[in-house]
Amino acid sequence: MFFKEAGHDFDGKDEQGNDFIALIKDQRNADEYIELIEKARG
Repeated sequence: MFFKEAGHDFDGKDEQGNDFIALIKDQRNADEYIELIEKARG
């Protein structure tokens, strides 16, 4: 929630069209972070 309250965008994309989840999904502990991000997105 702090990220969103600070005005940051969970749906932002890089130059290749990847969002944050796409960038971290292959990381070892990504599942926990992805779950939190999806909950925060609403």
